[in-house]
Amino acid sequence: NLGTQSGHTIEKDMTMITAMTMYQELKKYDNVQVYMTHTDDRDMSLKERAEFAAGVEADFLFSIHYNASENHTMYGTEVWISCEKPYNAYGYQFGCLHLQAMQEKGLFLRGVKNRMNNEGTDYYGIIREAAALSVPALIIEHCYVDEERDAEYIQNEEGFAEFGRIDALSVAKYFGLKS
Repeated sequence: NLGTQSGHTIEKDMTMITAMTMYQELKKYDNVQVYMTHTDDRDMSLKERAEFAAGVEADFLFSIHYNASENHTMYGTEVWISCEKPYNAYGYQFGCLHLQAMQEKGLFLRGVKNRMNNEGTDYYGIIREAAALSVPALIIEHCYVDEERDAEYIQNEEGFAEFGRIDALSVAKYFGLKS
């Protein structure tokens, strides 16, 4: 699906550039296998994505996103994690590492967050579906595409790719990867 849109900016195109860059960067590290749920414009349910991650015995599922707000006034970067133990601890550890890198880039930090639905489980489907299959998962919201304070970070494809490099470096630090 298209995801958030602002002007000519379509989230699905942005995230694919970011994810492909992250993939290429992570492949440079020793003893690591990187999987992507998809590399083309394909519709997959959240459950199918989580099942894919579980099927390849993923150590972590990273869901790549860009944000927008209803009133176009919010800005900054955030990481959404599970409410469930032990996945919330894994997510929090990664989120703190990642947000430090995003702050160094100049982004405002919105924090490492979680959210429950009315049933008392994780609100975000990808996190909920992955936790049900014992796969740690989180959502990286890089910045807001509809707010001028974040606009400088997403001017072009290089900006989207830079986020992929930051994501990969955060993963490498989290897992202690060597290249």
